[in-house]
Amino acid sequence: MDGIPQYMNPAGLKLMGLPLDADIAARGSIGNFHPQWALEIIESEGIPAALQHGSWKGETAVIDAAGKEIPVSQRIIAHFDSEGIPTFLSTIMSDISDQRQMMVEREEFQERIINLQTSLIAELSTPLIPLNDDVMVLPLIGTIDSNRAQQMIETVLKGVSQQKSKAVIIDITGVSVIDTQVASVFMHLAQAVQLLGARVVLTGIRPEVAQTIVGLGLEFHDLVTRSDLQSGINYALKARR
Repeated sequence: MDGIPQYMNPAGLKLMGLPLDADIAARGSIGNFHPQWALEIIESEGIPAALQHGSWKGETAVIDAAGKEIPVSQRIIAHFDSEGIPTFLSTIMSDISDQRQMMVEREEFQERIINLQTSLIAELSTPLIPLNDDVMVLPLIGTIDSNRAQQMIETVLKGVSQQKSKAVIIDITGVSVIDTQVASVFMHLAQAVQLLGARVVLTGIRPEVAQTIVGLGLEFHDLVTRSDLQSGINYALKARR
């Protein structure tokens, strides 16, 4: 109970980098076996909880003979005499270095995955899908801001130029808001696509979006519109034939 270790089993001695005949008591108090932060947890949480409840379990660390900090899972057990007076404490520690390393690697891997997903989402926010040599589809979902609008224009014009497409179907079923800025983007895109010898087919205009467009006084003279994607595909394929 005075905090001086009396015994350490062979596995503990090996973990600490000590010889099997090491005099544990001669090394002084438990403060010489743990880093300061771990000692504070043991003294302020572990030992009081063990004395009150019989045992305590948590994560701490030990310092081996070379000064290396080793993370451990530690259980502290209080032992009492027949009158209920604590006589000594014992502890069971398990090296969790591998688990900690795996956790670090997993967090780094998750961070790489998140970065990759962010990059892929940026690319897939304007996914241009070829149906055949002459027709491509651009399904849009969510909000179209200025950056995404510019990316959409660049993607479509590049795709039409490279594939020599005759029609680009832009499906806006999943676009949440159509305002003057977004509508003007579609108009400019249609005009630019026509200069490349192709045509834009706009599909998926919902009733509320159509009402908004009418309210804005916009007219899609250069756009072919269809109610849904399937109708747009049918139109583009018939026009191709």
